[in-house]
Amino acid sequence: MYQAFNTAVSGLQANQLRMEVIGNNIANVNTTAYKASRATFEEMFAQTLQMAQEPLGNRGGINPMQVGMGTKVSSIDTIHTQGNLTATGKNTDIAIQGGGFLMLNDENGAQLFTRDGNLALDGNGILTTNTGLYVQGWQADGRGVVNTNGSTSSLYIDANKTIPPQASSRVDLVGNLYRPPRMNADEAHVHARQNGITAAQNITAYGNAAGGLQLGTLNNDSLDAGELVINNISILGELPLDLTTGETTETVMQKLADLINFHQQATGVIATVKSTSLNGNPVAQLSLTSVRAGSDQQITLGGSAVQDILLNGEQVFPGLNNQTLDTSIETFSPNAGVAASQTTAGSISLVSGDILINGIDIGPLAATPASNTAEQNAQLIIGLINAKTDLSGVRASSDGNGNISLQATARDIILTGRTVSDGAPGSDTFGILAGDVTALNVSGLSTSMNAAKNATVVAGTTSSVFDSLGDTHTVGLEFVSDYDVVVETVGGTSVIRGTRDNGIWNWAATSDNPDVAVLSGLSSPVNAGDQTGIPLRSVGFSDQGLLENFTGRFTLNFLNSDAVTSTSIFAFNTNLSPNINHPQPMTVDVGTLSDTDGLTQFAGTRSISVANQDGYAAGEMVSFGFTPDGKVRGVFTNGKTLTMAQVAIASFANEGGLVRGNISTAGGGNVYQASANSGDPRIGVAQANGNGAIIGGVLESSNVDLAEQFTDMIVTQRAFQANSRTITTADEMLQEVLSLRR
Repeated sequence: MYQAFNTAVSGLQANQLRMEVIGNNIANVNTTAYKASRATFEEMFAQTLQMAQEPLGNRGGINPMQVGMGTKVSSIDTIHTQGNLTATGKNTDIAIQGGGFLMLNDENGAQLFTRDGNLALDGNGILTTNTGLYVQGWQADGRGVVNTNGSTSSLYIDANKTIPPQASSRVDLVGNLYRPPRMNADEAHVHARQNGITAAQNITAYGNAAGGLQLGTLNNDSLDAGELVINNISILGELPLDLTTGETTETVMQKLADLINFHQQATGVIATVKSTSLNGNPVAQLSLTSVRAGSDQQITLGGSAVQDILLNGEQVFPGLNNQTLDTSIETFSPNAGVAASQTTAGSISLVSGDILINGIDIGPLAATPASNTAEQNAQLIIGLINAKTDLSGVRASSDGNGNISLQATARDIILTGRTVSDGAPGSDTFGILAGDVTALNVSGLSTSMNAAKNATVVAGTTSSVFDSLGDTHTVGLEFVSDYDVVVETVGGTSVIRGTRDNGIWNWAATSDNPDVAVLSGLSSPVNAGDQTGIPLRSVGFSDQGLLENFTGRFTLNFLNSDAVTSTSIFAFNTNLSPNINHPQPMTVDVGTLSDTDGLTQFAGTRSISVANQDGYAAGEMVSFGFTPDGKVRGVFTNGKTLTMAQVAIASFANEGGLVRGNISTAGGGNVYQASANSGDPRIGVAQANGNGAIIGGVLESSNVDLAEQFTDMIVTQRAFQANSRTITTADEMLQEVLSLRR
């Protein structure tokens, strides 16, 4: 009878303990990262009343007879399942999604572990928990590199951290450089085609018209006022040549182009150097292109000694002294110094092929009445031309007196045809072979200007780049495309038939900052004053519009504005600011050959933009956050990020063996400590070796399931009640036994 009391009491004690575990779970349902516990029971020692007997002879076996001595709690287990993640928006809150624990140190140096990521910075900038425990990990060096093989320490986050500037060294371009068969008026820019100079010829003398570069007449090594004038702006500067480096025609021309481009903001003209051929021989050409859109684009090239600029004995600007090149309007009249362009009065007629404009036959014209005036005949011809404007890109107009003017709305005017172009071959003032009309005047459209100036498309973009001090500079990247003139020899006469897209764009880099000179880039890093190996700046595409080749670099040269003079642009190494690393080479990346990840030349919108450049200004840290691998990344005012530290993650062979609470301070704190049965901590980083990921701005919730706890509570209460009933019943039975005496 007494045994029944003992058994029931053990049941009461066990279920009481289980209720305490359930109560603690419910109490911590809102505790960050709390892990629920469970109590499990086992039967206590069983008293054997009769041993088991084996079968013997004609008698079967007998099972043992045992009476249990009650129950006891065999274990209280911690359930380390993942809790739900709840967003908080606080940048110092973190949660571990997956396995592992944050490492902590208390004031006594005890090593603790937690899943509670409610962190903050203390007054010294140390990363701590909400109870002041130090979070452990690895500190990054000044470059943001973390050595996770070293020992862990408390993490210092410098709220006043400043990231130093980085000078730009690379600009990545993307976009489409489409050159249509026909250009509209805003796209057609004048392009002065200069005399070709044999390419790759070594310069063997200096200041000698027979073999070197002679600039002007006053000083052979410099351009003085009035010697080279572009759109009323004198181009001033000096070009010191180092003959010992084997400079070629291209390098010399590129230097001259750089000098012209230094004044691009004032002149509205950019200079490029292109490789082409003349009479089957490779030549390099210096080309000038207007970059200011409008209906009347022109370049006025003049100066007292412009024809004295020689390279290898050839004039760089032949026959262009004080000439104006105009893409917009070509007017043919006696005042222009050419054959009469006024249509004759009376009856006139045209047959197919008499007048071709940009390769388009304007068609026949039936004989007009003999009573027609010159203006009436002009209007009939104008009607024929304008009916083909969409095809020819040219619109005709009249001054009311029979004088016909042609305006380019799509490309430069190429006026050809049997009647128009017959005559002795020769060279016009622009150095392009053409048929010189001498006597014929069919319909009044005779002209000695039967030559094509190259049609040009300009595309460009700008990029902000940074010097070594973090100052920003705007660099313009202008791309110029040419349409080669197609000349056909017919009966000994050179006739211009049209233009041909050669698939090549030339480009130039410019700056609107007068304290910055953009010079040709070096093919390899050399001394500041050495310009050896300057490549042509060009980009070419295949027939499929894919990138085929690209050449060219540029160098930013920072000038001391107090020391810069008009002749010191290329003597830059004596005028550089002492605070700037000089010069600053820049590479341009336009994508992968035969791919579409950079520049292309497909039909469609012409667009070009800077996808990326690798420089930035200095920045101050404004906030920080955590990456999935546990790195603390500072965010700076310049948009850059830098790794400040990395949080350590600890894992254990047996998580269930961890001891709750801080033993060294006899406190709780939502932490664990290692025990003899948990195994030593395996220290690593997040997202490695089975460790979970760090999620910033969230906290892990408790994994307590209230519904499950309420169910367990009911079961436990019923079990406790049943055990109490056992005691009551056993007591009544005992009373019956005691009353037998009476």
